[in-house]
Amino acid sequence: MRTLMTLVLLFLIVTASFGQIKYEKGYLITSQGERIECLIKNKDWKNNPSEFSYKLSDSSKPEEGNLTSVKEFGIYTYSKFVGADVEIDRSSAQATGLVGNAEPLWSQERLFLRVLLDGKAKLYSYDNSGGRKFFYSMTDTAIYQLVYKKFRINFLAKNTMGQELSPIAENNTYKDQLLENLKCSTGKLESVDNLTYITEDLESYFRS
Repeated sequence: MRTLMTLVLLFLIVTASFGQIKYEKGYLITSQGERIECLIKNKDWKNNPSEFSYKLSDSSKPEEGNLTSVKEFGIYTYSKFVGADVEIDRSSAQATGLVGNAEPLWSQERLFLRVLLDGKAKLYSYDNSGGRKFFYSMTDTAIYQLVYKKFRINFLAKNTMGQELSPIAENNTYKDQLLENLKCSTGKLESVDNLTYITEDLESYFRS
């Protein structure tokens, strides 16, 4: 009896988890500029999507939107993505994949960027297995990545276990970018000096 109840409980949990992925009210803007009200399948996108599923009504068949056919889509009160041709630094953020070069490894790509803040100064994010990267744009300007990269210094040091390790340093160019292009209302250098490359800090800076 206990085994049966356990199986029933597991079934209900699995069913509920599948039920959480549903079509919600949203919109898309086609590559031709047409805005379409629709229902978008909300997958909660831990990593930025390159495609998504949508329906024109509850009873219609699912269709696919992608980077070629759609330049913007969003789920109301939840998320918004814009398609953009950007240069992105594809350097590894994992400790085992760090290289001895401080310069970004640029790649020209078209991506769906998540819009974090939408104002005169816009803040975007892009998540994949290599970590989170942030982008920004001003009114009527192109979208640029805020550059932050960890790299290894080319001399070795020993850790407490006697192993030789190359120390890790950081390329914090994003601070110079913000100072040059997006001074906060206080205009204080300290506000950038203490800024870390995380969502909460950058959103706070962009709002100031």
